Amino acid sequence: MDLDRRQMIATAPAAGLAAVLAGCATPRTSLGLAAPDNLYRTDEPAKILAAAREIIAEDWVATLITVDQQGMPRARSVGVNDPLPDLTIWMSTRRNSRKVDQIRKHPQATLHFARDSLGENFKGAYYASLMGEAFVHLDPQRFGEHAPTGETRKQYWPNFPHDYAAIRFKPRWLEVYGRGIQWEADTWQPQGVALPA
Repeated sequence: MDLDRRQMIATAPAAGLAAVLAGCATPRTSLGLAAPDNLYRTDEPAKILAAAREIIAEDWVATLITVDQQGMPRARSVGVNDPLPDLTIWMSTRRNSRKVDQIRKHPQATLHFARDSLGENFKGAYYASLMGEAFVHLDPQRFGEHAPTGETRKQYWPNFPHDYAAIRFKPRWLEVYGRGIQWEADTWQPQGVALPA
């Protein structure tokens, strides 16, 4: 991973990020997921978004949660690419993985980034949960620059692109705790922001 790019993501000016997000367009494949009407917020959206980007920049491994054929949530760790300006995140997998089939049948998904800070009695704990839709892409012209290269590609996708699938995750809303963002005292509900449709 390119550390300079991650640092840039973490330090992106909140006002500039909000301006970029304000101009985002809805993908044609959108299910039209609406943010819940009970998102809790006391801080400015730009501050919450900046905290979310800082959390995402901390690590390139997230938990991807999909829904299986029985309606059971399934969670697994996945490596993710740096987020795009609208917080769309790309990730890589095998074409025959279970998550590919699950996403095709149920595009609703969650990406969760977290640090538990157990050694500090949770004083430095934080998390960002991004809820939205995931889309599977098998066409090299579509996933292009988002696919791995070099030794990573050779090791995990020896028959690239025939054994490779790209997953594009488009968040519709997010919730954040930590990095200066406090939750609601009685319910512990994190602060949330709806992203432009």
